[in-house]
Amino acid sequence: MWADRDFKAMKASFDLLPRHNSDRSKLTRQVSIYTVDYDGAAHEANVVSALTVYRTQLDGVNSYIDSGQTSLYAVGLYKDRIKVTDDAAKLMERVVQLDTRQLDIGSHKPF
Repeated sequence: MWADRDFKAMKASFDLLPRHNSDRSKLTRQVSIYTVDYDGAAHEANVVSALTVYRTQLDGVNSYIDSGQTSLYAVGLYKDRIKVTDDAAKLMERVVQLDTRQLDIGSHKPF
C-alpha cells in the first residue's frame, strides 16, 4: 500500500498540517457495508465497508465555473474491528485502505 504508516509516522504528518495550504471544500462520504464476520465468543465483529468520497468545490481557479461542482474524490475500504457488549458497540480499530492514489494539494481531511 502506498501510505502504509504506523501511528508515529501518521502523527508526524498530521502535526505538519497547519503549515500546509488547505482545501476547504465540503467532503461527503458514502459507506456501504460489504461483510460482517461476528465472533460470538470474543464479542467482536470484523466489518468491511466500501467508502466513496465526493468533493463539492467552494471555489476554483474560475470560481464562477467551478463553484458548487461535485466530483468523485476518493474510493476505498473501511476495515473495522468492533467490540459488542450488551449495551453498546465500540469501534476498536479502523483501517482506511484507499484505492485512490492521487489526492489534490491541500486535501488533508481524514476520511
